[in-house]
Order: sequence, then C-alpha cells, then structure tokens
Amino acid sequence: PQKKGKGIDWRKVYHDAKEALEKVGLDISPREMMRNLSTSQQQLVAIAKAISANPKILVLDEPTSTLTKAESETLFEVLYDLKRRGIACIYISHKLDEVFKISDRIFVLRDGTTQGEFSKDNFNRDLIVQHMVGREIKDMFPKETCEIGDEVMRVENVTVTHPYNPLKSIVERASFSLRKGEILGLAGLVGSGRSELVNAIFGAQTTKSSCDIYIEGKKAKINGPRDAMKYGLGLATEDRKKDGVVLIETIRENISLPSL
Repeated sequence: PQKKGKGIDWRKVYHDAKEALEKVGLDISPREMMRNLSTSQQQLVAIAKAISANPKILVLDEPTSTLTKAESETLFEVLYDLKRRGIACIYISHKLDEVFKISDRIFVLRDGTTQGEFSKDNFNRDLIVQHMVGREIKDMFPKETCEIGDEVMRVENVTVTHPYNPLKSIVERASFSLRKGEILGLAGLVGSGRSELVNAIFGAQTTKSSCDIYIEGKKAKINGPRDAMKYGLGLATEDRKKDGVVLIETIRENISLPSL
C-alpha cells in the first residue's frame, strides 16, 4: 500500500481493495469481516487478492469449485483481461467444459505423471478423458432407471428470517415433497436461501425459522439436529471445513460424532 508520511494511506488501501473486489464481481465493503462471507465470496476474495498483486504468472487451483455459473463467467472475463495484458495463467480444474472454454493448451495428469498435451486446435474430449482415466469411456453418463416410490417427506411453509433484518425473510413459505428413490435438486444463485432452507429443515439454522415437516405422512417435531437424526435425516453441510468436521480430532472421532 502507498505510504503517507510515516504511516499508511488507508484511504488508498480501501479504495484499491474495492477496485480489486469489483474486478471479480463482488459488491461488498472492504471492511467486511471474512468470517461473515459465504464460501463462494471467500473464494472470490482470495482470487481478488492474488490478482491485486499484479503477478506475471497466476496459478488458479480449482477456482470455481464453490462459484455459481454467473460468478464463474465473471472470473473468466478477468482471466481473458489478464491474458490480453500478457499475464500467463495455469488453470487447474475438474470441470472439462471450463478447461475447453478458456485454455490454449491442456496438460493431462494421472498418478503424478503427464499423460498427454493438447493444443487448442486439437482438443478432443473423448481422448482427453481417456488419458485422464487410463481407459476408453464409451458411455460417460449411463441413464439409470429407478422406481419412484411413495412420498417419504413433505415440507411446507419453510420461512427463515434474515440474520440482520428481522423484517425480511431469506426463505419465505417454501414447500416441496420427496419420494423414495428420488433425487430432488434445489437450484439458485448465491444468497437465494438454499443452504438456509435445508438447515432449517435439519434444525441447524442459527436464525429464527419455522416449517411444517411430515415424515412418511406423520408430522415431525424437529427442534435441532438431534431430533432430525432420530427421524432418519442426515446433512452434508455446504462448508464442510467450518460446519461439518472438527479439524483437531481424528477421522474416528468425526465419524462417530452423529452417534454421540
């Protein structure tokens, strides 16, 4: 940061930080605490930090793993701009669509060794996948047919109050049902209330929430995760590191936590 006399010009620091956040599409105050941000917002701040150092080579290790499609597109525009300015980027990802979209060259790694190199004019998805897994994949997404059974859970009128504004709701009167053998997807942008909705159902929402839950036709009374588990519910949290595991304990202790 630019010095001002013997100290630091904090006005410039915050101004530059704001500009760095805008480059990755984050409309938040530079004074906001990192712990108050969502996982995807923290990811974007980390990317903004790396870009603000004006690197000659930028290495991005799965940068879009927690980003929405819109946030990923914003990041790609930033990378295109860096490319135009002559900055080299190494982009690591499991998402092949992204790799094909932004790469000029692709290196495939398997078991720590290079399996192949491809330039933009000879990208071949099937061949690249074959190099990745070590064998030919003829049917990448085989269609499975499963019998959809009776309704096992019905959720009605899920409402979750905003943590900072009690007059506003993050989730408002949401309802859905779930049947045996079914996979139900909940889609939405960051901040749309997806995590708050499932946390409220599981009894893990920290802000005020309410909902009516029926398990196999009978109304369930869930006041916390302990009650939810008694009804046969499990929750894999959005932020595993923060909410899903106790990092100072062993795997044995973490796996046994639900039973304890």
